[in-house]
Amino acid sequence: MRIKGLKPTVLVLVAGALTVASPALAGDEEALFGKKYHSVSVTKDGEPKPLVKGTHLWVDFRHNDENDGVAWRAGCNYYGAPIELADNILDTGQIVGTEMACIGDGLMRQDRSFVRFFRRDPAWSASGRDLTLNTNRVTIELRRRAK
Repeated sequence: MRIKGLKPTVLVLVAGALTVASPALAGDEEALFGKKYHSVSVTKDGEPKPLVKGTHLWVDFRHNDENDGVAWRAGCNYYGAPIELADNILDTGQIVGTEMACIGDGLMRQDRSFVRFFRRDPAWSASGRDLTLNTNRVTIELRRRAK
């Protein structure tokens, strides 16, 4: 679901306010929450999938006593969703996002591909500053941003 006219700064507040049922956490939640990541590589079916020139996938995980969430941007619109962690899977709830007209070749297509990716409840693993998100066909390697 997209919220028309939603400003990016408002989405950040909305994504942070999304609620979920008591999450069953698996793995090292400290590796995710309160951290911001940017993509290093994206592969589909084992082949590199270049992003639109000059863009990265930015991912931000939020956690507090009431909810867990993920927010992301891949060059144009902002998106967010509540998440639950179970068995190192990001169980993604309803996705909301801005609906800006993206200027430039491929930005809307790139946005839609990452929405589809997060809808597929990707698996995650973390090691140091590196985070891997993957579905059956797509793997995204991310690195935690330096503060």
